Amino acid sequence: MVYILHTPAASATADRLRADLQSAGQAIESTQSTTRTQVVIALLGANSESDPSFMQGLLRALDSSQHLLPVLVEDAPLPKVIEHLGALDLTDGYDYKAIQQWLSHASAPGARPPDAGADATTAEPQPADWPGVGRCGYFLVCGRVDPGRRVPDPGPA
Repeated sequence: MVYILHTPAASATADRLRADLQSAGQAIESTQSTTRTQVVIALLGANSESDPSFMQGLLRALDSSQHLLPVLVEDAPLPKVIEHLGALDLTDGYDYKAIQQWLSHASAPGARPPDAGADATTAEPQPADWPGVGRCGYFLVCGRVDPGRRVPDPGPA
């Protein structure tokens, strides 16, 4: 189950993503829950951090140890509470395939949810060839990093 968290400014992108996910057979939640099985896609823009409802939704996802995918839809810094997670950068345009690829991993049977007692300033390694992933070799899967499982550097870009 997926919940799309967004500000009013990102409503058009949220509507497009919702339609794409539903046509692919994905269940979309109309309200955010606190269950660990809910995946939250957070569409971030220039005014996201100043929107109390949006920030409350981010904190709810983190506090509930939900899978969280920050997606930049406008050029803006990440809110401090999630800047350690990194984000899928879609500021150059909508890319459903990149979101679907991440969602497939986060929704897969056996995908590890974040540990409830883990340090919230860590993230988890991910494959370096996924769209939007930085060359550092770490990015958000379930909100945690395991420094012992660093993704190998793919070489020169």
